[in-house]
Amino acid sequence: MKTLAIAVLLVISVALATNHFLQFGGNETAKVESVNVSQESIKETLVIPGYVSPLKRLDISSQISGKVAKVHVREGDSVVKGQLLVSMTDDEMKVTEEKEKANLEKTRQDEKAAKRSYDRLSELLRLGGVAQQEVMDAEIKWESAKKLVEVQKKNLELVALESKKLALVAPFTGVISELLVEEGQWLTSSSVIGGILDNTSVEVIAETDPADLQKLALSQPVSIVLTTTNENKSEYSGKISRIGVEAKSEKRSNVVKVFIQLTNERSDLRIGQLVDVEVVTRLRKDVVAVPAASLIQRRGGAYVALVYERKVKLVKVETGIADFYHVEIVKGLELGESIIYDPYSSIADGDEVELLHLSAAE
Repeated sequence: MKTLAIAVLLVISVALATNHFLQFGGNETAKVESVNVSQESIKETLVIPGYVSPLKRLDISSQISGKVAKVHVREGDSVVKGQLLVSMTDDEMKVTEEKEKANLEKTRQDEKAAKRSYDRLSELLRLGGVAQQEVMDAEIKWESAKKLVEVQKKNLELVALESKKLALVAPFTGVISELLVEEGQWLTSSSVIGGILDNTSVEVIAETDPADLQKLALSQPVSIVLTTTNENKSEYSGKISRIGVEAKSEKRSNVVKVFIQLTNERSDLRIGQLVDVEVVTRLRKDVVAVPAASLIQRRGGAYVALVYERKVKLVKVETGIADFYHVEIVKGLELGESIIYDPYSSIADGDEVELLHLSAAE
C-alpha cells in the first residue's frame, strides 16, 4: 500500500514537472506581458444572424383556366409594370366571345328596326293615319330594344374582361425571380406561374432567440455587417422596423423574426446575402476595464493576475458588461494597476514571472 502511494506521488510529480516544462520551456521563470488597468467605454452587443430580403415580392398566379400559348420572359429578366409575361388561350372562351359579339350586333339591328317603326308610326299619327296606342306600343318596343343593347354590351364587356385575364402581366417593375411554366402547359385558376421581386428596395430579416427580445425595441438603431469572401467587411446603418409576434422552429430551436430597415446606401448588398445584425444593448462610458484576454476564469469566479516583486498575486474581481475587447471591472482593481495580459492557464499565486514590457490596454 505504501509502495502504491509513493508511485502515485511520483506520477503526479512527473506530470507537474512536465506541465511546468511545457509551459515555460524548461525555464524556472515565466516571461509575461503586462497591461495597466484603464478607463474604457464598453458596448455590450447582441449579434443576430440575418439575410437580405426584398421589401416587395409577389407570386404571379393565373386568374382563370387556360393553356399557356407563349412565355415571353425568362427567369432573371428585368420587367416593367404591365409588361406581358405569359399568354394563355382558351378555345371555349373564344367561342363565347364570338357569340356575344353576334348577339350584340343582332340587338343593335333590332333596336334600329324598332326605332324606324316608331318614327314611321309617329309620322302617321301626325297625319291621322294610326291610333295613339299604336305609337305608344312602338315606343315601348323601341325602349326595350335599347335596353337589350345595353345589356348585351355589358355581357360582351364581361367576356372581354375575362379574356384579358389570359394575358399575365407584371404587377410592378422588378425582376422575374422564378418561372414555373412552359408553353403548352394547362393552368387552372390560381396556378402559380412564377415570382417577381423589386430588387431596388430591400430590408434585412434577422432571426433571434425569443429570450433576447427583451433587449430589442422598435426604431432601435442597429449595424448591418456584410463579410465578403476575402474577409473585407462593409457596414450599414439600420433600425428595427418590425418584430415578429410568433416563434417558429428552426433546427431544433425557436426563433423570432426581426425586420430591419436600412437607413443608408447599400450599393453592394444583394438579395439572399447573409449578414450579421449588431445591436448595442448596453453602453457604459469611462468605466474601469481590463482586456478580455487578461481575465482568468476559475471555479471560484473571475480573477486577474497582479505582480508584486516578480511574484504572481491572483485577485478576485467582480465584472460588469463586456464587449469583444474589454471587460468592465466593478470591484477589485484600481485604475493604473499592472496586471498580466493573457496569463498562462496554470498560473497560480506565488509563481515567479519576468515582465517583458508594459503595453496599453487595447
